[in-house]
Amino acid sequence: YGNLLLSRFPIVSARTVPLPNPLGREPRAALVAELAVGKRRLVVIGTHLGLRKTERLAQTATLGDMVEAYARPASPLACAAPPVVVLGDFNAQPQSAEIQLLTTARTGLVDVHLLAAADDGDTYPYPEPLARIDYIFISRHLADDVVSYGPVAAPGSDHLPVTLELRW
Repeated sequence: YGNLLLSRFPIVSARTVPLPNPLGREPRAALVAELAVGKRRLVVIGTHLGLRKTERLAQTATLGDMVEAYARPASPLACAAPPVVVLGDFNAQPQSAEIQLLTTARTGLVDVHLLAAADDGDTYPYPEPLARIDYIFISRHLADDVVSYGPVAAPGSDHLPVTLELRW
């Protein structure tokens, strides 16, 4: 619902996962895709979270569970877990409990802005953003592979899209 992924890499699998909707408001979901990057796999999870804190807390808890599940090998003989990228409009400020839930040791995710940005990273509203509510989180072991990151101007949207380039 409302999420789209464009990729220059083959999409091996993709599914839409409904997110909790405790207040019965607009339904939200996460798009979960596995990409083939050469001979390696990369999991990308894109979402647009709700407007109320109660919704977002439930939704980020579910996202955290999804990321944690990818970190566990399917069997003792399985290869290493694929790295994960989680991105989207989270409708929450960096210091919020929702964002903190996503960057715990349990998920192993890192806010790319904290690794690579020199500015405040504000993304909303365009053209004069005052808040950072759009994020890209990556698996901790990708942290050294960040080449570039940051918001870019995009007339036609009320947000600045955030871009990330990895050397992976």
